[in-house]
Amino acid sequence: MLNRYFFIFCFLFSCQISFSQQVDTTPVVLLDSTLVESVKKKKKKKFFLKGILKEPYPSARKAALLSFMLPGAGQAYNKKYWKVPIVYAGIGSLVYAIRWNGREYRKFRDAYKYRVDDLVCTVDRYEGFIEAQGLKDLRDFHFKNYQLSYIGFGVVYLLNSVEAFVDAHLLDFDVNEDLSIQLSPTSQIMHDGSTTFSLGVSLVEKREEVVVHPGF
Repeated sequence: MLNRYFFIFCFLFSCQISFSQQVDTTPVVLLDSTLVESVKKKKKKKFFLKGILKEPYPSARKAALLSFMLPGAGQAYNKKYWKVPIVYAGIGSLVYAIRWNGREYRKFRDAYKYRVDDLVCTVDRYEGFIEAQGLKDLRDFHFKNYQLSYIGFGVVYLLNSVEAFVDAHLLDFDVNEDLSIQLSPTSQIMHDGSTTFSLGVSLVEKREEVVVHPGF
């Protein structure tokens, strides 16, 4: 009987020791202030784009972002709807040039490869019409245009965003209708006593004349 109680006591004591060791060896992670700041900065960057999209009209950054996300959207945001077809005409023509030059390049590439492999079983469709050098020149020509079309597509896509950005800035530009340009001749006496004449340009603000009638 005593042996049984002693065995139970030893078992419970060993379990308590192992549990205390497991708790004591658990690592404690302390958050550094720099780590907390970096997490806050990441959260701010996450909502940066949302902040731009919530900016009031007219916003140059919002117009540029919209055009970058969807070509022509920035122009529509600036209420210059007539520019949207121009944007899509430029992008569409370059997409067509990419596809057409890519297709022609692959066609002449395969034809030139079949021509110079010296195998009887491979015959290209231009056999007897175009020489091997001509196939090579056509391959290189379309490959060059294929690359240029991709470059043009990227340039037009970026210009679409830049144009929307600049146009949105110009919406805030105040053009006063009361301003006018006035040309007037000017004269200047030189060091040798001679006089030179020139035409001067000045910016004049128009002011309305107020006529005061004397009361009776």
